[in-house]
Parts: sequence; structure tokens; C-alpha cells
Amino acid sequence: VAYSPAKAAVPPKSAAPPESLPAPLPADPCFRPPNVVLEPPQRADAHELVLGLGQLIDNEDLADMVFTFRPPFPLRRIYANKAILCIRCPYLREWIGQAQRQQGRSGVVLEVPVPEQYPYEAFYHVVFYLYTTCVSPDLPPTTLLHVLVTAKALGLGKLKDTCENLILGAVDAYNVVVLLIAAHLFKETDIQEMGLDFIHRHMDAVKQTKTLDQLKAYPELMLELLKM
Repeated sequence: VAYSPAKAAVPPKSAAPPESLPAPLPADPCFRPPNVVLEPPQRADAHELVLGLGQLIDNEDLADMVFTFRPPFPLRRIYANKAILCIRCPYLREWIGQAQRQQGRSGVVLEVPVPEQYPYEAFYHVVFYLYTTCVSPDLPPTTLLHVLVTAKALGLGKLKDTCENLILGAVDAYNVVVLLIAAHLFKETDIQEMGLDFIHRHMDAVKQTKTLDQLKAYPELMLELLKM
């Protein structure tokens, strides 16, 4: 069989130039982005959303940052998500931004040190609130007071008010003295006045708990009680 070389490929004819596109319309100086109105979620949807967000708290696999604590909590950490916390709390946005500027790394988990005046347990409940807008009603009043103080320092007014209401509902003859002392040390005058008033109105019940002896170390509180 005789071999015949392949014919040289013939370049295709150049396509006709496309018709010119019409000029874009001039910008409308009165244009405004449409207002997006979000419908409030139904109860079941909101509950599902809260549960889902709650699963992100302290989830090392899905976190892009971690809060670290100084002694006496050197091994405690809280894994979290920068976007959620930056949106929910301007104070934490400053902390996170400062840590990013100092560490200057991307693609790794950002370490954000927590100032030593914020105890681990109280700070955890603050983070939990920022994710879920919920506070556990089972927390003891002294823990709620720590959360309240932390919330106040971080500018979280709604969380502070929630803690105050929960404290009012949880105080009793057995815990009121400890709560009063803690409020005095934290200079939370509203909680302190509430504690003094509770003791004054339920003095017999508080005496039976034998917790009033703790006030001997705080003569200023004893004096306030005597004035009532």
C-alpha cells in the first residue's frame, strides 16, 4: 500500500467579528440596595439553630481560634470561631484583632489569651451565651455573679440583666451570705443591696444556716445590716 502524506491542515476561515454589545446603562444615582427583612424563626427552627451553634463551642475540629488562660487555669482552653464572636461582641473583636496583629499567621488556630481577672468557668458561660443567647438556669448564684461581672466588663448588657434576674430567683437562706460577700468584693451594689434586704427579711432562716459568722470578716457589711 502506497503511503501518502496527510494533507496539511487548512486553517479555518476567521469567524465574523461579533456584533458590538450595547453600552451599559448609566448608574442610577437613586439606587439603593433592597431591604432584606428576615422573618423571625419559628420556635422549632430557633431551637435547632441553637443546638447547632452550641455544638461549635469548644469544638477543636471546627475552630479557627482558641482562648488560653493563665494560672490557676494553665491547661484550660476554649476553642471557638472568630466570625461568630467578632459579630456578637465588639470587645472580643478587639482582643481577636490584637492577637492576629501580634501573631501575624493565617491558616492556623489563633491563640487569644484571656486576662487573668476572668475565670475559666465564667468566661465559658459567656462564650456559650454569645453562641446561643442562652444561660443555664441551673448555675449557682455565685457562678452567675462571676458571669455577670464578666458580661459587664465585655459590654454585654442583656447577659448582665439575665444574670441578675436568675440570681434573684436562685438566692436562698443557704447561699445569700456567700453571694453578699462576693457582690461586695466585686462592688456590685445592686446585688449587694438585694442580699442585705434578703437577710433582713429572712433573718431567722439565715441564722439557722449558721452562715452569718462569715460576715465577721466584713464589718462594713455587718454595719449595713444593723442599719436596716
